[in-house]
Amino acid sequence: MPRVHRAISDFKSWLRGTHPAVSNGHLQVYLDEFVCRYNRRRSPMSAFQSLLRLESNHNPTTLREIVAQGPGTTRRT
Repeated sequence: MPRVHRAISDFKSWLRGTHPAVSNGHLQVYLDEFVCRYNRRRSPMSAFQSLLRLESNHNPTTLREIVAQGPGTTRRT
């Protein structure tokens, strides 16, 4: 279980340092972002290339679209 505790601790530290005001309704979105970053932490170039590929395929999500989705939902394209 030490790895689980370490991952949770890393998530809490990242969340407090990067996003100090997170609503409970959007917590899943932040958790998804952390998981993506955590899983790719040993291959930063691969993550960058994936990010470029993903961003070139769709328009950016606006704050209005995020708020309109409501809490606990994520956009899948």
